[in-house]
Amino acid sequence: MNVASFNGVSKLSLKYHTELLFAHAIRNDDYTYSLYMQRINYENLTQVEITQKLQSILQKVIEDNPSQWVWFHRRFKHLKK
Repeated sequence: MNVASFNGVSKLSLKYHTELLFAHAIRNDDYTYSLYMQRINYENLTQVEITQKLQSILQKVIEDNPSQWVWFHRRFKHLKK
């Protein structure tokens, strides 16, 4: 399934050669949060490949923690019916 994705992160990382980190928080049972950070190696990747890599990581986070995720917008509004 192809879904429109924000590609600003990949554009900026390629333009400025910055370090790229993916970070997310998970709420624990005691209502504290654990923060996870992952360095993204994007050497020799295109803008599209970087965006796909980030989307794949996000998908894994959501699949592993579905009860902590909710969309507040029409994420799939660009799909044709």
